[in-house]
Amino acid sequence: KTNESNASGRNGLWSFTNQFSPTPAKTFHTDLPDLSECFQLSVLAWLPCVFLWVASPAYIYYLKKSSRGYIMMSLLNRFKTVSGTLSH
Repeated sequence: KTNESNASGRNGLWSFTNQFSPTPAKTFHTDLPDLSECFQLSVLAWLPCVFLWVASPAYIYYLKKSSRGYIMMSLLNRFKTVSGTLSH
């Protein structure tokens, strides 16, 4: 019984780690690439968020230094943005 539980434990861990890493046969060497569900739910979901967090300081700096930014930040606009962010 001990050998069976160790084997199933290793297979369980192996299948868990394989969920994240895309297999080349399913991903790169096919007409219809298929990424694992774990990869889709983690990397593909977080990638846009990471981009926004990385790009936002430069964009905020640009808006502060630019005399005519794309978004005119009035006092009312800032208040509504802060109150809307805090309410959610």
